[in-house]
Amino acid sequence: MVRGWSAALALSLTVAAVGGGAPVAVPKTGTATGAPTVTAVSPRHGKLDGGTRIKVVGTGFSHVQQVRFGTAPGRRVHVVSRSVLYVTTPAHVAGRVHVRVASAAGTSPARFADRYRYAPAPQVVLDPGHNGGNASHPAQVNRLVYAGYGRYKACNTTGTATNGGYPEHRFNWRVALLVRRLLVARGIKVLFTRSSDTGVGPCVNRRAAIESTRGTDAAVAIHADGAPSNGHGFHVNEDSRLPEGATRATRQKSTILGRAIHYALVHGSGLVPATYVGNNGYNYRDDLAGLNLSTAPTSFLELGNMRNAHDARLQSSPSGRHRIAHAIAAGILGYLGW
Repeated sequence: MVRGWSAALALSLTVAAVGGGAPVAVPKTGTATGAPTVTAVSPRHGKLDGGTRIKVVGTGFSHVQQVRFGTAPGRRVHVVSRSVLYVTTPAHVAGRVHVRVASAAGTSPARFADRYRYAPAPQVVLDPGHNGGNASHPAQVNRLVYAGYGRYKACNTTGTATNGGYPEHRFNWRVALLVRRLLVARGIKVLFTRSSDTGVGPCVNRRAAIESTRGTDAAVAIHADGAPSNGHGFHVNEDSRLPEGATRATRQKSTILGRAIHYALVHGSGLVPATYVGNNGYNYRDDLAGLNLSTAPTSFLELGNMRNAHDARLQSSPSGRHRIAHAIAAGILGYLGW
């Protein structure tokens, strides 16, 4: 699932930017009389129960009668031009099929470019840090819980805020909602560690347990930092030791996940790698329960410094949060190859 993530990510960055299907190069218009050919489909994979809207590019899309996925007919065929059409996938068993366009002039030949993969939907856990009710429940959030490597720390904290008063917990929540919307649109199952921005907690060890839910392919903790105002930029926190409950293979996947999101943030978020902590946007530490205790591939993000004027403008504005969320989603999609 992580193989070839950089190529998939190059596609996902454009997907996230527009909130649609993966980008494709539209070829020259085909002739009205020739049999159809298919040169690209996007996205190239989807869930088993169908319902994924895909774009098909090729030639000869004149008088189209049917679009087939293997032997199963697609639904809601919409021909835009002789070189572009959209179709909704039917249900199918797991595996690869050829997407073939049938018209009055014939049926497109099967080729590598028209292959579409049916697979179980990946599962992603998003952990929007902190919570809106934490500040009014100090006894609850200050109680100690196990955080890994024999250490105990506060159940949760209130988080930071911009100098203008925009709280981190709200930023985390709103970015997570945007990321979820983008991932769900691609057929991915998304779980949250909290259900609202008005509650308390959950504790960091409980968040790690949710991240470790059976079947989780990737978990991402969404935070922002509160550092001296002269520093700016994002960083990806990575565990400096092998997480307690994770295998070495899972740790390697966590590293790949972090690299994919880092790449996407650099190229699409409007944030730069942090100038004040770590090295080139990576920071290694062993005191984060979400990294120490998670048994799934996990990345812990600090999406800018809320005390820095430039970063705060991005974090406080809907357009800035959209840029950041689209980049995170692109990184996750690239990692999953989805």
